[in-house]
Amino acid sequence: MTAGRVDQADLADILGGYGARISQLENGDGSFPWIYVQPQADDPSPPSPGYFQNGCSNVNPDIGVRFKRVLSWLFLEGGDGIAGYAPNVAVFQLPVNYFNPNRNYPLLASLADGSGSFTYKITNTGLVVYINQGAY
Repeated sequence: MTAGRVDQADLADILGGYGARISQLENGDGSFPWIYVQPQADDPSPPSPGYFQNGCSNVNPDIGVRFKRVLSWLFLEGGDGIAGYAPNVAVFQLPVNYFNPNRNYPLLASLADGSGSFTYKITNTGLVVYINQGAY
């Protein structure tokens, strides 16, 4: 008797399928909308979630920094970049439930034109801290 072959998928196929399912979820009913980081007129204490702080702003307000949470994933896009940043300075605060309060972790945000990226650290309090900018 010969054993039949079970369909095998490699990791790329599995992750590709998972990514497609997430895309269908996030785009199907609009329940996972992008949140654009907004300019802040003053510097309140504590800072308001979703607003720039410490003098940071979008390089191009028409293509701004944005984020969204899809299930347990946090997506962050860098727009055309951030002005007024400095290494290890908080750029903005994520709203409650958009971050893991039990750990700090790095996050890479691509620039809208694909020319590079920013590396951020998300703290256990939801602060998005700029680390550096680099090319892919």
